[in-house]
Amino acid sequence: LEAALEAEAAHGIKTMVVNARFIKPMDTELLKTFVPEAGLTVTIEENVIAGGFGSAVLEQLSTLEISPRRICLHGLPDSFITHGAPSILRKIYKLDKEGILEFITQKMNLKGENAKNLRPAQETSASSRKIASAKRKKAS
Repeated sequence: LEAALEAEAAHGIKTMVVNARFIKPMDTELLKTFVPEAGLTVTIEENVIAGGFGSAVLEQLSTLEISPRRICLHGLPDSFITHGAPSILRKIYKLDKEGILEFITQKMNLKGENAKNLRPAQETSASSRKIASAKRKKAS
């Protein structure tokens, strides 16, 4: 959440973070309201992407006949994940703040100074599943 606020302040990226603690029932009204307007919708989960929260979001969008402008899923690969301290595993799989910011920076094509200025804010507790919708503000 703090990183999303910093991204908005530093780069004019309008963000919305939703803590989706429970996959079911999925908040279809939220999807109908915000996904069509978002320039980029990102799902982030501390789980395998295949068959996970992001997949459920894509399934709901299909059922609702909503076509997002762009959607990206960020989480664990569908392969063996070694055991270890959660903080270390988050760093390895880019699910810590720095990794999430890097992922979003790449997806939004922020390069050079814009990417360098997108730094994580102070540590906050992370939820296991989040959906964030982001849209860059148009330069006037």
